[in-house]
Amino acid sequence: SINIYISNKVNNKSLILDIVSGIEEESVLYETFIVDEKDATDLAFSAASESVLEVGVGVDSKGSLVVHYKKLPPDKPLFKINYNINIDDVRSTCSNAARLVKGTPFIINK
Repeated sequence: SINIYISNKVNNKSLILDIVSGIEEESVLYETFIVDEKDATDLAFSAASESVLEVGVGVDSKGSLVVHYKKLPPDKPLFKINYNINIDDVRSTCSNAARLVKGTPFIINK
C-alpha cells in the first residue's frame, strides 16, 4: 500500500479525506499513520521507504503535502504543494501518487 504519514499536529479531517479520496479514485491501497511532527519531505521519504509500493505521502502542520518515491534522492520529492494555498490540488496530487504505482500518466493541473 501507499503509506501516508500525517503529522500528529495536523487536525484537518477534510484534508485527510481529500488525500485518501485521491488515492482511492485510482483503486490503489493505502495506509495512514499519525506520526511525530517532521518536515513533510522527510515524512514522505520515510513513508515511501517503508512502503512495499515505494510511494509515500507526507503531511506536516506547516501546510506542506509531499509525494515521494523511494528511488528519488531524499531531498528531491516528486510533488510538493502547500495545501493551505492549493487545497484544490490535494486530491489530484494524491491521485498522482497512485498513478505512479499503476504506471499511468499523471494529472497535470493548470
